[in-house]
Amino acid sequence: TTTASHSKGRVETSEALQEYHILEYVTELISYGQFLHIVISYLCHGCPTWGKHYIKHALMSTPIYTERDAYRLLTLCRQFSPSVSDIIINTYAQSSYRSGSLCNALKWFQMSHNLDMIRAVTDKLLLKVVMPLEEAVEHLDRLERIVSVIVEVDVERKGEEEEEEGGDK
Repeated sequence: TTTASHSKGRVETSEALQEYHILEYVTELISYGQFLHIVISYLCHGCPTWGKHYIKHALMSTPIYTERDAYRLLTLCRQFSPSVSDIIINTYAQSSYRSGSLCNALKWFQMSHNLDMIRAVTDKLLLKVVMPLEEAVEHLDRLERIVSVIVEVDVERKGEEEEEEGGDK
């Protein structure tokens, strides 16, 4: 039995060592940010003990530059780590909000069901629409006053011209 337990210990050590080396390799691949499918594949098949944890880490540490990146990550999350999906959605929504892409932020906050941020984005969008309308109305009021002054001046001038013509006769 000591030989069996001894060989079992070697197998466990060998598996742990193999997993350690795969994790080292995967960590290096993650730093490049382009090999996410390969990383996840290695983690699924070569790391039964730590693979799921590292998949979550890989998905969460992948930078999101575009909406396409976000959708690609979401697809991977749904396959390998569904708990990370909400984090990815919220991260991209916040990023869009900070960059001023309010319509995009609203779409992603709706996906995350973040009602507070949906209200905040909607309020900002309304202000962007309402403020120009108020300014336009203000300009129309000014224009209307200018036109009425021009009309008054024109009426007065015509009245003066008629008086001059009537006095010349």
